[in-house]
Amino acid sequence: VRWDGNQLNQAGEQMYEARDWQKPFSVVVGTFDKCVAVIQQDDSTLISVRKQTEVYAREVGLIRQEVRNLNYCYTNGCEGKGIVDYGTVRIKLLTGYEKEE
Repeated sequence: VRWDGNQLNQAGEQMYEARDWQKPFSVVVGTFDKCVAVIQQDDSTLISVRKQTEVYAREVGLIRQEVRNLNYCYTNGCEGKGIVDYGTVRIKLLTGYEKEE
């Protein structure tokens, strides 16, 4: 399933894709049986990686978010070797929750 994540605002088109429907996913607090991964960005070249993924669990919500913005070395013979020159990796994990009865 694909959709434009910006369809309700004035920003340019950004296609999202849902993957891994109803599959289990584990984080710090345990394993959730019915999850879906939402790929918000998945762009890779020889000199950079731009990825953003969120995983949602049924009846819980967001349990994992990962954002990667990396730039690889591309001078002095290091191009294509996957050596990170600079960038960031941010991973957020659900560490606790309470289920309402």
